[in-house]
Amino acid sequence: MTAVGNRDDAEDLRQEACVRCLQGRSRLSGRVPPAAWLRAVQRSTLADWLRARRRRPVAIGSETATPGDGPDPATAAVNRLSIAEVLNGLTNLQRTMLTWRYQDQLSPSEMARRLGVPVSSVYQELWRARHAARMAYLPAPSPLRKPPAN
Repeated sequence: MTAVGNRDDAEDLRQEACVRCLQGRSRLSGRVPPAAWLRAVQRSTLADWLRARRRRPVAIGSETATPGDGPDPATAAVNRLSIAEVLNGLTNLQRTMLTWRYQDQLSPSEMARRLGVPVSSVYQELWRARHAARMAYLPAPSPLRKPPAN
């Protein structure tokens, strides 16, 4: 609901996503986990809604304005959802490390001071956190798909 702004639109989007899931259930295969497919449908529905909203003129007082140039709100909302999902799947230490490094812009030496550990440990934990985030963001390989032949 945060990306949409109000409960009514959020409920409409939820219903639209459910309809899309029901209509597209025949395309669901064993290659993609059902939960990942549902999230993809939800993100796609939200992105479509935000794009349509961006193209619609916005009434301001008696004037009509179209949204100006700037970051695509649909892309920004989808990215926020994806990042939030990834961060929620990490351990507390991994989430803290990534937040300090990329949101708070702390240096590894400052992070080491806060944690009371050597800087080399911070680099190691940052690598693990980035790796875990990358693995959580990428789709899992299908057990049915054969690896490419070399």
